[in-house]
Amino acid sequence: MTQTERLIDALDRRLARRSGWLILACLMALAALPALFLNRLQGDEYTYTAAARVIADYVRGDADPANLLLALVGDGHFMPGPALLASPLFMAFADPAVWMLRMWWGAMLALLWLWSIAETRRN
Repeated sequence: MTQTERLIDALDRRLARRSGWLILACLMALAALPALFLNRLQGDEYTYTAAARVIADYVRGDADPANLLLALVGDGHFMPGPALLASPLFMAFADPAVWMLRMWWGAMLALLWLWSIAETRRN
């Protein structure tokens, strides 16, 4: 076996191993979907959802700045990122379902993760 053939064989094994991990991760994500869709909002999701709803109302002109400020920092829990990411969903749908919110957040987090990987790889 030549050196080129050995290198190709090693790359094939590496690719097969990585593909296996990717398939396993996808299967685990699919297995978690019923739990994500059937459970109600929990913990910080209430805060993020309320803030996203108020941001969308403010952008549409239905809320005043005081209401926006109260929703974003009223209880001292100031994390506007998830609320800002979810506000376009509340602009499109008045009251999106829980599964829709979680799918939206999952898609936004996946995009941010891919962006961070691309930036890290570039540097």
